[in-house]
Order: sequence, then structure tokens, then C-alpha cells
Amino acid sequence: MGILKWSGAVRKYTWDKKVGAGAQGTTLTYRGWDVTDGIKFQFLMWTAEQINFCYNVFIPLLQYDATKTNPKPINIQHPALMANDVFAVVTQEIGDLTPAGNQLWTIDIAFSEYRPPAKKNATSTPNGSATSKPRAGSRGGSSSILGNKPTAQDAQDAEIQRLVAEFNKPT
Repeated sequence: MGILKWSGAVRKYTWDKKVGAGAQGTTLTYRGWDVTDGIKFQFLMWTAEQINFCYNVFIPLLQYDATKTNPKPINIQHPALMANDVFAVVTQEIGDLTPAGNQLWTIDIAFSEYRPPAKKNATSTPNGSATSKPRAGSRGGSSSILGNKPTAQDAQDAEIQRLVAEFNKPT
């Protein structure tokens, strides 16, 4: 097929900012994450076989025709996309075959993440930093939020350590 380059797998988070009247500081309310738009793949091809495969096998998988079937998202697995929890995309646009010089041809394809909203409300307002101690007269901080109680992150870290140790055992 040639070479595939990708870009734009950026996860953006949505926050409402409420500025206190006559005071310094802002209250932030987390509203969830946005779907990732602007995921771009660029296919680089230099043989007729690669171009034919791209147009006859791969591109038809990405095209939609609502007169024939309902559009469906495409499951995708790539480490860079997995790092931001992107597992399904929909095609936004398919570019044309463009000469890039020296018998190299490219096709650019743009995707958006497909992620229907969760049924659970993800809105929350942080009540301090889990990594710093509260200043005098301030609210929040690690001692008031977490104390010495184990957290879900502690359990996850312990499980990761257990799995790494198991993986590293000689067979």
C-alpha cells in the first residue's frame, strides 16, 4: 500500500470557567472531552500497484453512500490513537491523488472520532489539587481530599506493577 503518515489525534477537554465577582481566581467545571476532529492520514505511494490497491480496496472501505446503506463508523487501532482513547472514526473527506514529485503520489484523508455520548453525566468541579498541600485559608488540597486513603489510581498502579512482574517472569 505504500507509507501511511498520520497527524491530529489530539484529545481536547471541555471546561466551563466561572470568574468570581470582584475576586481573583476562577472556578472550573469539567464538562467532558470533545471528540477528536482533524485526524489526518496521508498515504504515500510510488507504484501503480499501490495506487490501484488504494483506490480499489482501501478507499471503498472509507466511502459512504447513504442511498445504499447507513453510514457506519470504522474501528481503528493505532498506538497513537489508542493513547487518546480513539477507537472508531468516521470519514470527513477523501482528497484527490496528488503528485508529490519523484514519482511519489499522495492521498489525504480526514477523519473525526466517533463516540456517542455516555449515559452517565461527567460534569464535576474540582475541589483542590491532589498533588499539593492546601495554603493557609484555602480550600482543597491533597490532605483534605485524599488523606491517606487508597485511591482508584493506587489500585490501578498496583495492578500494573503485578502485570509487569508477571510478564517479566522467565518461562
